[in-house]
Amino acid sequence: MKKVLKILGIVVLLILVILIVAPFFLKGKIIEVVKSEANKNLKAEVEFADVNLSFFRSFPDLFVGVEKLSVVGVDEFQGDTLARMKSLNLSVDVMSAISGDQIEINEIALQEPLVNIIVHEDGAANYDIAKESAQEEESEDEVDDEGGSTSLSIESYSIDKGTVIYSDQSLKMLMVLLELNHSGSGNFAEEVFTLSTQTEIGDVYFDYEGTTYIQKTRANLKADIGIDLANMKFTFQENELAINNLLLAFDGWLAMPGEDIDMDITYSSTNNDLAGLLSLVPSEYTSDMDGVDASAQIGFSGYVKGVYNDNSM
Repeated sequence: MKKVLKILGIVVLLILVILIVAPFFLKGKIIEVVKSEANKNLKAEVEFADVNLSFFRSFPDLFVGVEKLSVVGVDEFQGDTLARMKSLNLSVDVMSAISGDQIEINEIALQEPLVNIIVHEDGAANYDIAKESAQEEESEDEVDDEGGSTSLSIESYSIDKGTVIYSDQSLKMLMVLLELNHSGSGNFAEEVFTLSTQTEIGDVYFDYEGTTYIQKTRANLKADIGIDLANMKFTFQENELAINNLLLAFDGWLAMPGEDIDMDITYSSTNNDLAGLLSLVPSEYTSDMDGVDASAQIGFSGYVKGVYNDNSM
């Protein structure tokens, strides 16, 4: 019995040593492959400070952490940052990565990401960074029923303290989201599944054609979305939106089976207090409303229904 326990102890020790040492041997290769593939398939400069690997932080999965990741534009968008983040952390099922058919990512976490989308007057966008050869290969993989390509399965993801900037010069529109916290979970490996999301935004700013419509506004959204990837249809199931003190509920669906966008969405207020609506007025304008009685009861509802494309709305 002592001999068996001794052998068992040695085996366990060897396993621990492998779990500790293996990431150091893999690290250099992973950094080399990621940078090579990214810069080969993208019209952008991809950089990151370091890659951390560990079997202990998310055992039995492999933890992969990418530090100070950035994606910067080239050519027309030379020097413009498309994205950067403090860290990108993944929890990967090791056996799925070894098999190669479908890599299962149990969790993706983005720490303090900045997404900076720029669209010029001619419609050129800095997020259009996939090289044509990469796009063609992706299309071939999608139509290849025989398999042979590697797919990704994602269980959950999260964004912590994010910032999103969308500047569209063709529409003269600017939107900024600050203090963005978002999480989502669902079985992305299935063609039909429910995506459960929770979103909090500390500050929303929206300007259109020089007029500021929203500023210093907070928003919270809890949404369950039924996703049908085969038909590109998204059904809003349980949804609650709070904009400052205004509460809204909405349901319906949106589909993009082809070039057209088809939709049937209804919405309504769930609190009938005028103060909730007045909470959307920027604070610099509320001084003119001192003494206003906001105890009135209101209610509103509406819908968006029909087909939208380049020629009709």
